[in-house]
Amino acid sequence: MSSVQRRIGCLFASIGLAAAIVNMASIAVRAGFFVALRDFRVYLVLVFSLLILFTAGLRFRIAKWIQTFLPLLVGTIAVFDDYESIYGLGLYAVSFIIALKHGLLRRGFKLKLSVYLFYVLTTVIVASGVADPEYSIGKGINAVLYLLLVGVLLFFIYADEIKRYVAFSKRQTAYIRRLKREQKKRARQFQDKLADLSEQVEGFRRETEPFDLDSRGITAAEKRVLRALIEYGGSNVELSQRLGISRSTVKAHLASIFDKMGADNRWAVIDLCRYNTWDTEDKS
Repeated sequence: MSSVQRRIGCLFASIGLAAAIVNMASIAVRAGFFVALRDFRVYLVLVFSLLILFTAGLRFRIAKWIQTFLPLLVGTIAVFDDYESIYGLGLYAVSFIIALKHGLLRRGFKLKLSVYLFYVLTTVIVASGVADPEYSIGKGINAVLYLLLVGVLLFFIYADEIKRYVAFSKRQTAYIRRLKREQKKRARQFQDKLADLSEQVEGFRRETEPFDLDSRGITAAEKRVLRALIEYGGSNVELSQRLGISRSTVKAHLASIFDKMGADNRWAVIDLCRYNTWDTEDKS
């Protein structure tokens, strides 16, 4: 919610409530208080005032649209009530100015302006055609010319501010686009790095996995020899003494282990099994 939106809502609500009170007082003076209480125009202005006051505290974009369309609607009602009244065209101009301020005309400005002018032309022609059919088109054209005068005059007065605003808006748009491109680029780089890291972690996990002795058909006796070799090292004689078996048995077990694991020597076996853990039943 912008401060402009809040100020617009409060200003319109204040003026609307004041207008409702003035209308009621004017009708009461002419026709009596009870007639004023039954006049729908008083309550219509009151409802519109409360509604636009409600938009002053909203944080949704719809509040800006309501602040734009309510003056347009009230202006239309004023034009049909009295097509020669300045209130209707004034509210039309106010609606357009609010739309500009809220940034609702940035995209498709020419199309939206054409629709707006066509709407004004049509409503004034229809409203004036009831009272003065012969000059209804002229009234409609005059209304459009009046609004063009207001718009062009505002442009001339605030041309420098508008140019600065447009230039600033373009710079901000370009900056936001550049940030989005940079964000996408960094996101891709992060994803690539994350993928590389995941591959490294997976490779490390595979490297640290224990060698599957059971899948190679390593027997319990061979596991005892293999564990002794990895934990203590030594020659076949030392292994036979530690395990209490003959040297030839140790040699036969090692030859079988080398063959099953596809290793050329005991150092290759030790390297393959460096992450293996041993059950208590494998102890010598």
